[in-house]
Parts: sequence; C-alpha cells; structure tokens
Amino acid sequence: MTILCMLVAVTAGNSNSGIPEQLKNLLVRLNPWKIVNNTQPVYLFQVTAENELLSMFFCIFSEYISYDDKEETVYRTLQSRFQNGSSIRRALNISLQVKDTPFSPTLLVGLLVSSNGKLPTMGPNDLVAFAEYQLPVHYADGRCLILGNPGQRGRSAGCSLWTTEKPPKGPPLCCRFLFFQE
Repeated sequence: MTILCMLVAVTAGNSNSGIPEQLKNLLVRLNPWKIVNNTQPVYLFQVTAENELLSMFFCIFSEYISYDDKEETVYRTLQSRFQNGSSIRRALNISLQVKDTPFSPTLLVGLLVSSNGKLPTMGPNDLVAFAEYQLPVHYADGRCLILGNPGQRGRSAGCSLWTTEKPPKGPPLCCRFLFFQE
C-alpha cells in the first residue's frame, strides 16, 4: 500500500508522459464517486493555498442531499462554522458531477441558488447554478479526496483534502502523504 501511495504521489501531476501503461491503468481506477456520492458528511481537512477568508472558519463540511441518476448529479450542502465561536452556520447547496478526462477525472461543482419560481420554466423549489468550477481530481479513495483548487488563467492554486473522517481524527496517513506531495 505504501509503495502504491508513493507511485500515485509521484505521478499526480498534470503530465502523464513517461508513465508505464500498468500504472496508467491503476490510476484510471481513482473514483471520486466514493466520496462525492457518500451519504456521510465530508470534511475539508486542509488547503494548501493561502487564503485569509479560510482562516475565519472553524469547520467546513458537506452533507449529502440526494442523487439524480438521470443527470448523474449529486446534490450536497457546503456548510461552514466560524472561528469566533458563533453558533451561526452558513450553507449553500452544490451540485457535483464527475467528468472523465484522459488521465484523471474532473469534478464539476455548481453553486446553486433557489429560483423561487421567478423563472418562467422553473418551479418554486428548483435550483439554478450561479457559478461553476472544474476541479481536477488528484487522488480519490473511500476515505479521502484530493482536488486541485481552481486557479486563474490556468495557474495552479494549490489543492484541498476532503475526508469522511470527522475532525480531529482526519484522513489516513496515506492521504496526508499524497496531499503534501502535491
């Protein structure tokens, strides 16, 4: 297992040139659905990008809402609690889809808002995407998900580590190792 983790970490970059075919076949099996479509809460464990906004939050997590098999879309919440001890919780709904790309999958994230029936073709409870992001999947298994953060003009903006393990336990050591190799 440790050797597999090291191989994945070394090859987790954007280029797949020079990677043996056997390893490519193994990497294709990375399945973000194991976390994305999990009915358990998923917690943001760590982010590499410097962001003052993130320092305001005590906990960022996502709870499962539903799965639409026709659209192959998972609906979850994205919630946060503040560092100042406030009991106020902020939340928004998100949609998640997985797009297969030649080397690794991409997670399509839509931030959703209620239409309140104000659009002629929408009902009062329908949600509309007001922003969409494409996050490259660097690693995925049943207990952790490492995503590339959206950057500006194709630049890398670090990555984020999501886990099903409730804080303070956090993700397995293998996931942490891969995260720090990014």
